[in-house]
Amino acid sequence: MGHQLPSGDLRWLPRLSLLTLSRAAYLLCLAALALAASSCRYRGDVVGPSAHVIYLISDGFHSSLVVPSSFDARANGLVEWAPYIELGFSDHAWTVDGDESWHHAIRLGLIPDTGAVEVGPVYDLATLLEAPELEEPIAIPISAAGWQALGERLAFWVELDSDVIAVVDGRSYLASTQRFSAYNSCNDFCADLLKSAGVGIRPSPWRTQAALRREVARWVAEQDVDWKTVPLAPLRHR
Repeated sequence: MGHQLPSGDLRWLPRLSLLTLSRAAYLLCLAALALAASSCRYRGDVVGPSAHVIYLISDGFHSSLVVPSSFDARANGLVEWAPYIELGFSDHAWTVDGDESWHHAIRLGLIPDTGAVEVGPVYDLATLLEAPELEEPIAIPISAAGWQALGERLAFWVELDSDVIAVVDGRSYLASTQRFSAYNSCNDFCADLLKSAGVGIRPSPWRTQAALRREVARWVAEQDVDWKTVPLAPLRHR
């Protein structure tokens, strides 16, 4: 007669199997969602020859958009007149209050903090785009409808009825309706505005600067745009 295990030793098997299967199913669902997100690209609008042009600029730490000052009347009135304005999104405590401590940076990865929308004047676009600290700027053509939609989408991020909360280095900061975190950063701000303008941007739970640049550059390369017909600052195009 062979050795038999006590029946009580096997009671944990159904619970273990159920737990293992549930965890495996959860991981498979996450893998499927990740695969779907990576394979399904939002193509956005097709841009015609009469496009407006805006710029995505990045310095390795911060991303922002540069648009003509006619983009938004209120934004244009917040700063001294300039042909272009820079739009960005940042953490209020970091940018306005100057809290650049390491523990605050770590906290932003866990707990969203008060956000602020940046509006800065750009007096010389060509000089800004050629600044050595910037990565290669990306010129982005958008349709007339996309141009209007981008302006309307800005209201989602900024409290347009609020006053300027601070002016730092010539840039005005407005109270934001959104909270800043590692998962809702300047990259997400730029991506959201660009998507509203018809640029092919897919959803992402955590958007890095490099990923944003790659996605935008790939979409721009797919557009059939005659760059000689659009108002463009001196900028090399590959």
